[in-house]
Amino acid sequence: MFHEGTRPCTVLCQSVDPRRKCRREFVLLIATIELLCSPPIMSAQRGMGHSSRPLICVHDCSSRGDEARPEDDLKDFNRIMAVQATPEQSATFADTVRDMQSAAAELQKLRDILQTKSSESSSSKSELAVSLAVDKARAGIQAFLASFSPPQKSGLKELTKKLEVADSDVTKDLGLLHGFLESQEAAEQNMVDSAASLEKGIASFQKEQLALGGEMGIILPTTELTFNLPLVTTAVDIAGDSVIVPASASAARISAVEGHNVFAVQFVADLSDLQDKITDILRARLAKVPVCGVRVEIREARVSSEPPASRVITQLHLEHWICPPHQVPLELADGEGEFDVQLTPKIAKNATLQLVSETSRLNAEGFVRDSLIGDVGEQLRDEITTSFLASAQRSTDPSLILPAVAKGMASMQKAEFHQQAGHLTLVTEGLLEFSDDQVNQFAAQLREQVSARQTPPQ
Repeated sequence: MFHEGTRPCTVLCQSVDPRRKCRREFVLLIATIELLCSPPIMSAQRGMGHSSRPLICVHDCSSRGDEARPEDDLKDFNRIMAVQATPEQSATFADTVRDMQSAAAELQKLRDILQTKSSESSSSKSELAVSLAVDKARAGIQAFLASFSPPQKSGLKELTKKLEVADSDVTKDLGLLHGFLESQEAAEQNMVDSAASLEKGIASFQKEQLALGGEMGIILPTTELTFNLPLVTTAVDIAGDSVIVPASASAARISAVEGHNVFAVQFVADLSDLQDKITDILRARLAKVPVCGVRVEIREARVSSEPPASRVITQLHLEHWICPPHQVPLELADGEGEFDVQLTPKIAKNATLQLVSETSRLNAEGFVRDSLIGDVGEQLRDEITTSFLASAQRSTDPSLILPAVAKGMASMQKAEFHQQAGHLTLVTEGLLEFSDDQVNQFAAQLREQVSARQTPPQ
């Protein structure tokens, strides 16, 4: 459920292609055996003194779908060994991690100053501290990347590119923040928003930084700590139908500086039940059939994911009825149509989840098209949005998933729809900031939750 220091050697990140995971672990195991059998030869091949982390895949290993060949294993082994960090690179990398952690801590102090509307001199001094820490971390990363050997440059090209993009974003956000703080006319909200944007940029930088270090076998055991929270299932009533939404969560520490811990938290809500019931839900929501006017019949509704958004495709039948004076209602026209609504999740300034809806496609003619462009389309779009929002907000509510010590402390920053094994999921991400004591409380309360769920009722 959670782990810290339970293994003798732990790397930062395991961002390995799952098709090659077991093969990579196998060749590292063989390399370790060879090292034990003939250390002088192995040391000459590696050209470094530190150990990598061989893990052995013994159960439920992913299959490549083709037979492994010795020459492929040798290529994998050679690539893995070629990108491993030297002791000097590991030391430089550890320094850059600490520097960026310091920048994150200084930025939090600045955000506190801005939110409490402290003096201008205090914010200027704090912003200078952030700038110095960021500049030091960026200079360290540049020196680290410059030390790469040709095989490291080639083998780590994609990860390096991602880190450079994150570095560029941090530089841009830091410049904007500095400009707002220097300006006499900048609104306080601009400063607060700019600081929040820089915080996201630093978190992204740290994520890519750790991914690169993990691929190079760099070990930072003092930072690694991950909590996997137990599954929480909620039932949401939508148009009289109970929609079941299981949600899982994890919290991984990305920074630990002088008792200030920052965790990246992720919530994953399984919306497959809503996906399966969306046709019946929309039929129930539009069940009221007017005697006169436009009558709507939902033929079928289906949901697809186009990250970060999801799309609801609705096939419907419309009838236009009129009520002449002193006569029975008369059907004037009817027709078929297809109406697509795109839903894009976002985190509002008050940290709540919202959905932005828009009509992404309309396939209809005549009065059906006119109706879907007008009031009927607006009503249908609102019903779809309301149905999804009810499930999404409830299932990703941190207060329902996190232990008591973390209630109200999660700062959610990002939300996206995804498709996993044909099931629609909503993934939300954010940050948790803890003192060392709160980390211990979090672990203890999580143990109690797990124990309570595993204890059968008397």
